[in-house]
Amino acid sequence: MSLTSCSNELLASAVCSEGVHPEKELLDWVEKRNRAHNYSVQPVPLEKLSGWHFEASTGNLIHSTGKFFRVEGLAIKTNAGSVHGWMQPILNQPEVGILGFLAKRIDGVLHLLVQAKMEPGNINLIQLSPTVQATRSNYTQVHGGRRPMFMGYFLGEERVRVLTDQLQSEQGARYLRKRNRNVIMQISDDALMQPPEDFRWLTIGQLQRLARQANLVHLDCRSILGGTSLGGADAQEGLSVLLAADTFQGRVLASIRAGDSQVEKSLAEILSWLAHLKCHCEQQVRSLPLKEVVGWKLQDGVIRHETGRFFSIVGMAVQAASREVASWHQPLVKSMDGGIIGLITQMRNGILHFLIQGRTEPGFLDLVELAPTVQCAPANYLQGTHTPLPAFVEFLQAMPRERIRFDTMLSEEGGRFYHSQQRHLVVELEPDVSIEIPPSYCWMSLGQIHECARFNNLLNIELRSILACVPLAGCAN
Repeated sequence: MSLTSCSNELLASAVCSEGVHPEKELLDWVEKRNRAHNYSVQPVPLEKLSGWHFEASTGNLIHSTGKFFRVEGLAIKTNAGSVHGWMQPILNQPEVGILGFLAKRIDGVLHLLVQAKMEPGNINLIQLSPTVQATRSNYTQVHGGRRPMFMGYFLGEERVRVLTDQLQSEQGARYLRKRNRNVIMQISDDALMQPPEDFRWLTIGQLQRLARQANLVHLDCRSILGGTSLGGADAQEGLSVLLAADTFQGRVLASIRAGDSQVEKSLAEILSWLAHLKCHCEQQVRSLPLKEVVGWKLQDGVIRHETGRFFSIVGMAVQAASREVASWHQPLVKSMDGGIIGLITQMRNGILHFLIQGRTEPGFLDLVELAPTVQCAPANYLQGTHTPLPAFVEFLQAMPRERIRFDTMLSEEGGRFYHSQQRHLVVELEPDVSIEIPPSYCWMSLGQIHECARFNNLLNIELRSILACVPLAGCAN
């Protein structure tokens, strides 16, 4: 199968909002899976976490096996942003995990195998997750438990057809150079006709519609889908009615198909702009012992900043009979409430464009990645901090309801983040509204963003998360 035909099949699935299971049936199924198992997540002081300890020489928080991840310190100096130097704790997990969907055609439409999975940091415990979502320590069974189901398809043990396979970054402000493999593997149409009870087949369009439910569709689903190319200028078959409609969905589809003559900047110009940002970015990132991180302290069993801002590291005791291991202890990151991930869109040259920023974060592998228009927690910029809010935050917050195309609270990944959710907001400006953009911002068509998604480590996870929600907004005009 060619790259183009793969993309077109994925696009056809994305515009298909009905699959083998109706939406109400899927919501009932999630509720039943929540009731089917006994789950418990209880706070534990970090000093009392079973299997974890603070290393005497460094103060780093590490697992007894030396695997999974560790909490250590980081010192940053940079010329980017309004703060040019700080220290912070960081998660160091040098192994590459696998986030993967199995896919197959059902009634001629590509469906993804989705899992109702519990994670300790999930607000609602169970969320719709990829078929496989596993760290290397997890699928090599360092924990002594079962191997995740269907793992063999992603480790070359079964015959599959690759639809997309990339290495993508994780949260660059919380992880040090962490990457995961984001992959969709197609299996034969007659395979897995009756998947296990914790799994269901959904179209991409169904997943995107369900993302309108708060904290239901897992970040790892959004990461894979938001970083997947959905066709280009030749992706026309079956879309003529949608393209002709004067709806946001029609404008989104046209933006995917836009040719070079219709966009504000060519892809070559955009890549040159990004290279310029990287060339002028000065950043020194130095690992240091956690006990030497200035401004942070262990207090009442929690690692937190002395101002109470940014984030904290908390400990949890978990019981989950449905997981590969029935009980364990672990640290989790708890972020500030009120985070915003926002995208500004606008018709420019007759094509819907998306305002994208080139963003620097200390954990990135290559200095700068493409990010949403807005990505911040405004509470970190309260009065007295002398740090101005990032560009467009107040602009987005003041947007009238009739210009909002998507607005939902969606969670961070619950395997490392505790009850962390962010407002995902997509707005569409009137075509005649003029806004001044800083040099680190650029207007791009959705097709150009999808082309950039073919490269490893180019779209940050927050951008991938909100891009997975954009087609949903087609319900609005």
